[in-house]
Amino acid sequence: MEHQLSAIRTALGESAEFVFIQAPHVAKLSYLSEFYEGMDWFEWLPRNSRSHADVDALIAYATQQLQHIGHVDVLVGFSQGAMVVELLDRLAQAGRINKRAA
Repeated sequence: MEHQLSAIRTALGESAEFVFIQAPHVAKLSYLSEFYEGMDWFEWLPRNSRSHADVDALIAYATQQLQHIGHVDVLVGFSQGAMVVELLDRLAQAGRINKRAA
C-alpha cells in the first residue's frame, strides 16, 4: 500500500499523515512477485479458508487496529484492502460496529 500511494504521499507532503495497517496473513503466492522481487505480500483472509469465522476475525483485527490508531479522517484500501474498507463502512452504517472504529 505504501508503494501504491507514494505519489499521493509526496504530493500531500506534511499536510497529511499516513498510517498503514498490514493485512494479517502472509500471502505465499502473488502474481506481483515477478515484478517486485524481495517484497513480502499480505492478504486479509487466508487463501484457502474463507469462512464466516475468518471474516469475523478480519473484522475484529481491523477494528482493533483502528481503535489503537485513534481518529482517522479517511480510510483507503488497495485491492483486498478496498473490500475491507467497504465492509467496515457497511457494518458501521448498519450499527454493527462503532463508526469511530471504522
